[in-house]
Amino acid sequence: MSPRLVLTAVVFGTPAPQGSKKAFATRRGSKALGTLEYTGKVSVMEMSKKVGPWRAAVAEAIQAAVRSQIEHDRWEGVLMGPAEVRITFALPRPKSVSVNRRPWPCVTPDLDKVVRSTLDGITMGGVWKDDALAVRVVTEKLYAGAHGALESAGAVIEIWTLDGITPAALAATIPALTP
Repeated sequence: MSPRLVLTAVVFGTPAPQGSKKAFATRRGSKALGTLEYTGKVSVMEMSKKVGPWRAAVAEAIQAAVRSQIEHDRWEGVLMGPAEVRITFALPRPKSVSVNRRPWPCVTPDLDKVVRSTLDGITMGGVWKDDALAVRVVTEKLYAGAHGALESAGAVIEIWTLDGITPAALAATIPALTP
């Protein structure tokens, strides 16, 4: 048995990293009235203003792909087992950077942080209950317009089910990283 493609979604927009968070103590009352007190709770907020719109764009693209599958009677329902996610990010190339000068986007955003925000967007899209089901992630970041990438900024997301496949069976289909 081999992995089976469950869903493909195309997201347009600039991929945003899920980075640092800012924590602050939660208070109640009024400073002016002298009744301000700390509740003992901590609130956490994303530092990046771009991550919310990116996650929302991913969720919308996932939901559109699911609707399309429902319309064609191909949707099998919310994933409940292990999944593989393949993502190709297309980042905008700065005008100051030529193809020859820097063919790869080996600059920020960090790939792992963009993957985190994208997996959260997939969860928001309703494909699965928790991104912990993603047991294998294959990803790359390219400049938009490069071979294998979208023509404009965004991402192509493929979700594959690994139900019924053992890790050993999957490993047998993947080239070894070391000799």
